[in-house]
Amino acid sequence: MTRTVKTTEIVDPSVRLGAEHAPPLLESLSVIPGKRALFAVDSYFRDSWEDLCELPPDAIEYILRHHAVLLLKPDAVVGRRLSAALGWLGEQGTVVAAEPVRLDRHTTRVMWQYQWNVASRDRRDLADLIVRGGDSLLLIVAMPPGDRPATVRLSGAKGPAEPARRQPWHLRHRLGNDNFLLNFVHTADEPADLVRELGVLFDAPQRRKLYRQLRRGADATAAAQSLVARLYERTPARDLSLAGFVERMYQRLAGRTGPAVRTLASALEAMEAGLNADWRGLCDLAGVAGVPLDAWDRIVLGTHLMVASESGTVPILAGVPGSEWDRRSEPAILPPGWLPCRPRAARTGHDRGGGEPAPPALRYDQPVPRGLIHKEGIEEVLVTDSAQVDSGTFALAAELPQTHCYLSDLPAGPARFDLMAVLELCRQAFYVVVHRHLGVPFDRAFLLGRLGVDLAPQLPFADQPGRLRVETAFELRRLIESPRPGLVAGLTFTAPDGRPVGTGTMSGSWSGPAEYGALRSAVRAAHGLGARVGPPPAVRAPLLPAASVGRTAQRNVVLAGRTEGDGEGAQDNAFDLALDLAYRGMFDHDHDHLPGMLLMEAARQAAIWTVARTTGSLAGALTPTRLHASFPAMAEVDLPVRCTASISDRSEQDATGVMVSMRQRGATVCRVSTAVAAPRGGRL
Repeated sequence: MTRTVKTTEIVDPSVRLGAEHAPPLLESLSVIPGKRALFAVDSYFRDSWEDLCELPPDAIEYILRHHAVLLLKPDAVVGRRLSAALGWLGEQGTVVAAEPVRLDRHTTRVMWQYQWNVASRDRRDLADLIVRGGDSLLLIVAMPPGDRPATVRLSGAKGPAEPARRQPWHLRHRLGNDNFLLNFVHTADEPADLVRELGVLFDAPQRRKLYRQLRRGADATAAAQSLVARLYERTPARDLSLAGFVERMYQRLAGRTGPAVRTLASALEAMEAGLNADWRGLCDLAGVAGVPLDAWDRIVLGTHLMVASESGTVPILAGVPGSEWDRRSEPAILPPGWLPCRPRAARTGHDRGGGEPAPPALRYDQPVPRGLIHKEGIEEVLVTDSAQVDSGTFALAAELPQTHCYLSDLPAGPARFDLMAVLELCRQAFYVVVHRHLGVPFDRAFLLGRLGVDLAPQLPFADQPGRLRVETAFELRRLIESPRPGLVAGLTFTAPDGRPVGTGTMSGSWSGPAEYGALRSAVRAAHGLGARVGPPPAVRAPLLPAASVGRTAQRNVVLAGRTEGDGEGAQDNAFDLALDLAYRGMFDHDHDHLPGMLLMEAARQAAIWTVARTTGSLAGALTPTRLHASFPAMAEVDLPVRCTASISDRSEQDATGVMVSMRQRGATVCRVSTAVAAPRGGRL
């Protein structure tokens, strides 16, 4: 009797794969989340993907979207199905690569690693016999454009392994045979499978050559036909039907006598009647009867009688639901503006004497596409270029704004370094890397966990370079702040001449449209709010004067009314957040919640106001040199936000520490630790 075991009895819930183990795969490589998680840590996929990423993005897109793999296994060679399969494949597109491959027990287990958890021992042993029976033929076809990738279309047209489910238009139906394991062909199901299987079947030089061959797209039909002829020439043909096997056995037994022969004949009759499925026992009886079975007879007998799968199990990765591909709005595989991640070992021509790679050359003459940074205005884009340094490090070029109505609004003019511009650069650098280099889709909503910047000492009051170089080191892990996949980034800012500017940190997670919509609905419902976001609440108190918060334009003030603390010794100050959603300098596009950058600007203004009142300094002479923010919860647009600031530390050299907290209906939505400095020499 088969015992059903509950999943909870055998699976430890702490056993999981997540973003902390490897960079996430492009979601357009597979519609199956489990496959993306497994392939992200799969060495065969990673090797092949890195080789593919040596090509330009347009070539990668062309290969992934328009190419499919068809593997004709040894049973197709001995069963003489190669020519028919090649003819059928020519109807689907143009054969652009043909390579003989030799499978073994290792490659089969790797190729079907995520399906063979259900495979019976019979199935595994017989598969080993099949691949030892000769060479296979790998064909790659370039197919016309379609809504689905070529891999998905060809996999569907191939037909299932189960004979009962095949249709007349399927390749496996055309090739014949009613056997589950002797099915002649295999296809890569999705773009991710194409990449991984080329990683399994070929070493790095062969893979790179093959990818270049696919990029050229030359017709390889003649080469494929030549390989078919050579494979047929050196491989004897066999009848792979069970009826043919039985006929051969009776012919071999003709004229033989003795108990062993009679026992074998009876066993064959029982098998034909469906009463004997012990193929291993039949093989033993044949040996005793003096008519031993060769490998292909064992294969034919075993594959017709075997139980293919263990009962009560399902594959780790099952078939690909084609309907999921139809849900995608765009047939393109790569997101717009995506650039490949190239590991250091795969790059050449950058060594400098000691072997250290030279920093990638970066451009400053044009901004990156604004969609990469989630902005609508081109004037909002600070990042001008990006490149990968190694597997987890990226370099970016940026130009700080000189005439921006908000970010350049400083009492000393845009020559002064202001922390907010560098914080915005952190945010943009993070988005550029995750979209362009890590392939996170553009429809993902990002949830900011933490963001912080420390400027180099005295930098805010020195001559400022307009251009910056940013080095970012990314660590992928599941963040404490969020159950969703996320990244933690460490950033280093330098001037083009090498002068240090500062350091930054940022963490964030992301979710798809449906998940994000559910999250927002739940958060708003917890506040008693409906789905529609209303206008910000009216603030009765007047806005603080721009000069008192380190700005010159009143429209850039986001705080209203000091309501606590009075006089130079005030230690605690409270304000209301005042919003003007029509002001494009701060609200470049519509938001369904208050952006983190706005909350950090409020913290900056509260800190400058508090330090000026406490120390007697002129607010216009002060500037934050450090700001670290965390965001425990989303801040709603249509609820009041209370901002409080207090002096936390006066021991920092040339700076005063300030703690700022923002609360909404009693819940903290933002915490900020900042340091505010004055120029050397004291107050102004």
